Amino acid sequence: MSYHQYKPHPALHPYIDAYWTVTSGSQTSTRILPDGCVDLICNLGSPLTSDNTILAPDNVYLIGTMTRFSETINHPDTHLLGIRFKPGAFALFYDHPLHEAADQCIEFERSLLDVRNLDQYFLDKQKHKHHVLLPIIEDIIAQNGTSKISTLTKKHFITERQLERCFKQYTGISPKAFSNIIRFRAVINQIRHNTESLETIAFMNGFYDHAHLTHEIKKYTGHTPVQL
Repeated sequence: MSYHQYKPHPALHPYIDAYWTVTSGSQTSTRILPDGCVDLICNLGSPLTSDNTILAPDNVYLIGTMTRFSETINHPDTHLLGIRFKPGAFALFYDHPLHEAADQCIEFERSLLDVRNLDQYFLDKQKHKHHVLLPIIEDIIAQNGTSKISTLTKKHFITERQLERCFKQYTGISPKAFSNIIRFRAVINQIRHNTESLETIAFMNGFYDHAHLTHEIKKYTGHTPVQL
């Protein structure tokens, strides 16, 4: 399997994380982990299976914000083109309700298959450059998902109910679920690149203990920390 990703036009950097492609000449299995993002996938090759969903050729699919890992089986002649939107940014381009898409793979607008210049397409398609949730998401990411909800509401002058509603609208999941995913991603990076013990990493990221950390990692990856 071959995976490549490409950065979008600089004006799209705040909203689109990357364009990416996957090709495969044989059957392979890939485990996809939650990252807080929303993806659009164009299947330009043979059918493939994501969990129990078959992605048919010449179709476009919306992959909502994931709160658990998924297994994708790539068949021979797999050819995927993807657009990964940064957390909260999908709604700046599309009106599709994301609360219906969380942990789902949904057929989407096939017109994307005809696009030859993705940068120009999304520069033209962007409806807004900002919404109320973006600075809150930036804050959560900057704090590696460890900020308390009460701290966020006070800092950004928003009620907890409003925050919950905004997260459902712009990410499809709750602020707590999103924060946990961001914390998980930070922890995975620390485990892979730091020499600290798991107990220390657990304490640094607000887990009760090593067992709590292990439980969270297994929930998102299907593996224990030592298996990563």
